[in-house]
Amino acid sequence: ITLNPILAAGALAGAFFFQQLTEGAFGAATIGVGRKHAGGAFGVINTGGNLVGAVGGILAPFTAGILGWPAAMMTGALFAVFSAVIWIFVRSDEAMDD
Repeated sequence: ITLNPILAAGALAGAFFFQQLTEGAFGAATIGVGRKHAGGAFGVINTGGNLVGAVGGILAPFTAGILGWPAAMMTGALFAVFSAVIWIFVRSDEAMDD
């Protein structure tokens, strides 16, 4: 955590950069699992991601107001790590059942 706004903005930009590097991997995994239902699978992922993003957009300032911004940012980081761990168990070499 830093009070330097330049460093904070750089860290946020770096985090976004690295998050965007995952786009291709989860897209390929979705195609691998969905196969002929890849369009529907992408719809589920995109809808779910947008819903979670909307909830996070509400909860982050609420958490910051109660516990402070460091706690809100740490909560986001913990959810990111949790999401990465869940992806370990995704088997993109196995298609969905029809």
